[in-house]
Amino acid sequence: MTARALLEELRQAGLSISVTAEGLRVDGPAAVREAFREKIRTHKQELIDAIHDEARQLKDRERRLKVAKIRELARESLWRTHLERCRDCKPARPNCPNGKRLWQDYQDAIRGFIRATQIPSLPIDADLWERGKRLLYALWDAGYALRLVPSTRPIGWTLVPIGEATPSGDLLKLFDENHDAAVALLLEACRTAQCRPEDWPPLHLLYAATKYNGDCVSEL
Repeated sequence: MTARALLEELRQAGLSISVTAEGLRVDGPAAVREAFREKIRTHKQELIDAIHDEARQLKDRERRLKVAKIRELARESLWRTHLERCRDCKPARPNCPNGKRLWQDYQDAIRGFIRATQIPSLPIDADLWERGKRLLYALWDAGYALRLVPSTRPIGWTLVPIGEATPSGDLLKLFDENHDAAVALLLEACRTAQCRPEDWPPLHLLYAATKYNGDCVSEL
């Protein structure tokens, strides 16, 4: 059995495993701790290494997610700036060559942000993740910006699409069926970006995203 598999077994049994300055710490019911005492003692160092590896992976994931979100915000800023100046382009409907390029860059950045969060440690059920992603893609493809506002829904937040596009019947149905799944995905993004849901997108990321020269983002 690998250390990672043992770590998962211990957690499923109700134990909390962590590393402190004194070494490996095991919290949980005394009877369960006693049942696993020998395994933990035998594989102590491997468990410590596995926990450190998890921490490194989480830190790397958070870094990649923040970079991906900055890219998305930067491309969104470029597209919306162009949209304000171009008479030919409409929300989600680019018509000039430059608008088509900026719109495609924006869509690619959105997909890059979603891919950046798709790792096994994501604490979201796989079906919930897929349904939430489907709705977010549909809203972004329709030209909407998204905000989260507090609500009385069971999940505690409401997803508010912002834009001039008229939603189709299929999009409205998709929204009704997958709203909470999309909110769960965005709440996870907020947790990783260390911002309050009502402050999404984070101001420090938005500031970085708007620092560009012409058609090139200076810091990306």
